[in-house]
Amino acid sequence: MKCYKVAAVHDPKSLRAYVAQCDRALEEEMDRVARKIAEIPELRLLGLTGPTCSGKTTAAKKLTDYLQTHGRRVHVISIDDFYYDKAFLQKRAEDDPDIEIDYDSEETIDIALLAQKAESLLACRETRMPRFDFRSGLRTDGALITPEPEDVFLFEGIQILY
Repeated sequence: MKCYKVAAVHDPKSLRAYVAQCDRALEEEMDRVARKIAEIPELRLLGLTGPTCSGKTTAAKKLTDYLQTHGRRVHVISIDDFYYDKAFLQKRAEDDPDIEIDYDSEETIDIALLAQKAESLLACRETRMPRFDFRSGLRTDGALITPEPEDVFLFEGIQILY
């Protein structure tokens, strides 16, 4: 991505121009990345990460739209849906005073379940995905995915690196 310099970002007109320039640069970069991904037919598993409010969902939407217009079916899977239940995390924190509940940490994600679901999807087995309800703090059953061999699975979330 190109870096742009703006002389006076305190000026509303300059700020709007800078934001528009950044939006165009993002569009161009997303198109470039999506084209590269679309050129690899055997690519089926993608991970998209970044800090909170960094544009992961926006990037996932742009990638999905591009890939779908080029004949690929994309399933966006949120890593947030793999959080352990709140009661489990609270109990673990009570048992160990060195542990805090930090939803940006890999410690809050059920990595084994995530791996199991990813393996199932890549094997083209019908897979029931989890859904995390932030209001109740519980993980419940989510969507049922019936994958095809050419489907792409886009896992997005801050913890995808783990």
